[in-house]
Amino acid sequence: HVRFLFALLLAAAAIAAPPAPRLAISIERAITRPGRNGKGDLIRPLVLILSNWEGTAPGIEAYSYAGTVKAECLRLNSPAGQWNANVKYAVTEEVGKPPFQGEVRLRLKIDGAIVRGGYQGTFNGMPLAGQPGAGIVFEHMYQPPHQGLLLWLPHLQNEVKGIVIWGNGANLDDRQAALREELQAFAAANSLALIGTGEMNPWMSQGEGQRILDGLKALAAMSGHPELEYAPIFFMGHSNGGAMSVAFNQWLPSRVAGFVASHGSVGPGALSPEAKANPGVLTAGEVDQKIPPEFIERLFKGMRAQGAHVCLVVEQAEDHPPGAGSMPFFLFFLQRVAEQRLPPGASAAHGPVKLLPLDAGRAWLADNATWKQGIARIVPAAGFSGDAAAMSWLLDKDVAFLYRGIATYNNPLKLERAAGHGAAYLRNEPVTVEATALGEGKWK
Repeated sequence: HVRFLFALLLAAAAIAAPPAPRLAISIERAITRPGRNGKGDLIRPLVLILSNWEGTAPGIEAYSYAGTVKAECLRLNSPAGQWNANVKYAVTEEVGKPPFQGEVRLRLKIDGAIVRGGYQGTFNGMPLAGQPGAGIVFEHMYQPPHQGLLLWLPHLQNEVKGIVIWGNGANLDDRQAALREELQAFAAANSLALIGTGEMNPWMSQGEGQRILDGLKALAAMSGHPELEYAPIFFMGHSNGGAMSVAFNQWLPSRVAGFVASHGSVGPGALSPEAKANPGVLTAGEVDQKIPPEFIERLFKGMRAQGAHVCLVVEQAEDHPPGAGSMPFFLFFLQRVAEQRLPPGASAAHGPVKLLPLDAGRAWLADNATWKQGIARIVPAAGFSGDAAAMSWLLDKDVAFLYRGIATYNNPLKLERAAGHGAAYLRNEPVTVEATALGEGKWK
């Protein structure tokens, strides 16, 4: 009887044990096809999620935007703190046709949840090399194989103050957004969790919003971070994901600290006072044919007419892919949102956090009609006597000046990383900042 009881206790403990975190790796240039230039055209990433990754025989799951991917992983002997492996993979684009073959050699360094390194290999006979996105993650799937959430935490033990959610493109599995270096760097700098979503539609009122909340609750339990169930959300996304961010703010504004919608549009609808008060960024591509800028402009005007705190950028000469210069603005904007809205010392471990209201006295406005007329016009919102509803609303003076450089046509302001450095600087690493003159007159 004692032996039987002990066996039952062991079984119960095994059932109750939370799942171990996994190692996830995203190689953006791993699946290519021959192109006219002989170098190959990028068509989609290879995403690997490894269980038992610390052991000698890791389990491996692989996926991409389309087709079927099968992979096998051979882990190599590695020094402490490093993780080296060879991965072979096959991609079947169409049933009945032979798969394309690839192989990559991964050389990674792991520091807690942060993973950095490089890869080399070949796919379909073409050479591959670069730096993958990677991290130690938790995964919640509500409809395998492509519908779910992937969670990355900057530290596996420390409590987070909020959550960055990246919404997926239409019919795309974008969970690997949680592995993007610039998003991880921003999340780590602000003690935020980072989540990528897979194959959700933008209509939060049709169940997707609740799926996200259910997923956060599940991830809170499996990661040992109860604050995830109630923490404030910074919602971002491109195309379908941009529409998700707007719709989530309309559906559950009490959880939203700020939002970013890149080339994504939904009907503005009637906004609640909370939804109007939350700051947001809307961007469009000037020559985008999938979601023309007129759609985003209509959304912007409908929201501003109701007093919403949003700004608009139409990226010069850009088509549907997101403009390269916008991400630094997105993250700078969200940095200021975090500083203004997250209550110091507040914890979501036991319930919702009440976000701080924005300081209206710090707001600025931008005249959207002046993007092509030299430097775009920006003014303090306080004391402005014109039609503020026709102008972009900006969080503060610094956001306004950066907005002016991004929104003004013919690139008066260019942001790029010094010496080709990645987005994340690690502990004790020197930071190099380069500044160049930006036209005539005084610039700061």
